[in-house]
Amino acid sequence: MSEPGVKGTAPTTPPTSWNSASPTPPTGQGQSRKGGTGFNDAPALDAGVWKDQLRPGETRFYRVPLDWGQQLSGSLELANATVTEDSGFAATGLSYELYNTARGRVDSDTSSYDGEQTAMVAGPTAPVTYTNRYNSSTDVSPMQVAGWYYLAVSLHPDVREFTKGDISLTLRLNIDGEPKPGPQYDGDAAAAGFGITDEDREAAEKGETAADSEQSGTMKLVAAAGIGAGTVLLVGLGVWMLVARRRAPGGAPAAAPAGPAGLPHQSQQPRPPQPPTAVVHPQDQRYGQPPGW
Repeated sequence: MSEPGVKGTAPTTPPTSWNSASPTPPTGQGQSRKGGTGFNDAPALDAGVWKDQLRPGETRFYRVPLDWGQQLSGSLELANATVTEDSGFAATGLSYELYNTARGRVDSDTSSYDGEQTAMVAGPTAPVTYTNRYNSSTDVSPMQVAGWYYLAVSLHPDVREFTKGDISLTLRLNIDGEPKPGPQYDGDAAAAGFGITDEDREAAEKGETAADSEQSGTMKLVAAAGIGAGTVLLVGLGVWMLVARRRAPGGAPAAAPAGPAGLPHQSQQPRPPQPPTAVVHPQDQRYGQPPGW
């Protein structure tokens, strides 16, 4: 990924303080949201409570939109597992890693697990600020760009030795802080993958992956193109009808009086029989072209 440069002189002084108190995680039963296998198929999560299933040795990925000035925090909970006769203990049974938009690691932590319900707190992160890149702290400097942040949650393979089946995982996420204006980029930062758009927020509400969002955007573009083409067609038909009415006397389209069999009127006198000839289109006669032309 390539972040555009900043117009003018970029600020270089990072913030020295922010609200580091852990907020109360949201409560409730939550919604089901199956994590992906990597960055590319990670479903989007908004603030709230989310449910998934983990099996020993598995890692699930999720993505969360963070705009300028926003912080991420929450808790990870493992439910009681179905324990085998031989009880056990995994010192690093549950773990998580948080990555920024450019896949740079922000934070990580582990917690033990023995098959009984446990929870661990994540965050809060530093607010997303452009000048965090000049902070020497390894868990602050990565919080330097707005965009999608990725949460990877893992269950250690050793947990398999004393449990069986999947184990319920609950994520309780907070996104704190109102979005703030970002730096004045010398280029399209959103097109380069940096920043949060209204479409990204909509994707978080729907739980879309990056591929889902791209397909949804394509369908919207196709629909807009179809509506535009239909509008142009209707306008064209309207103009055509208006011109036709203006050309005809009395506001009605001009038409030649019809004679027998719908042909333009020539004469009311009967015509002598004539040998069969080629079919003559009414338009040919209207423009005075000889039969069979």
